[in-house]
Amino acid sequence: MAFNTSVTFVDAYGRTSTKRFVNTAALIADAITDAAALVDALQLVTGAGVLKYEVIQVTQENEAPVALSNVDAGATLHLRLDNSKLYPFKIPAILPALVQSDGAVLIDDVAITGLMALFDATGEFLLSETNYQTAIVGGELDR
Repeated sequence: MAFNTSVTFVDAYGRTSTKRFVNTAALIADAITDAAALVDALQLVTGAGVLKYEVIQVTQENEAPVALSNVDAGATLHLRLDNSKLYPFKIPAILPALVQSDGAVLIDDVAITGLMALFDATGEFLLSETNYQTAIVGGELDR
């Protein structure tokens, strides 16, 4: 198992820079402790402020792609967020069975609604500005 750590800095001019590191810890709790120590050590050698740091667990999947799938042939779902804004949710290499002949995405399909349920008020993930989706307004193939 591997953990990636990224540290985002900000300078006096408001510009940001992100440095990425690979951690050798076996447990995420240890990787978080290591990241905090790394940030402490970096702060002793840089004038930039630390905006944030992240510890990310990397898991290899190696799932085979569907025949003729193409990441250039994606789709965009238009979601209404709980702050009333619209949010474009991109799906790379959308399955042809989820697209109508006019290019519209079948937003009522169980695969689409199941995915989007992960981003609603009871889901496990948030979208832009830490909001959740309240409705799938529409969707279409990207050009």
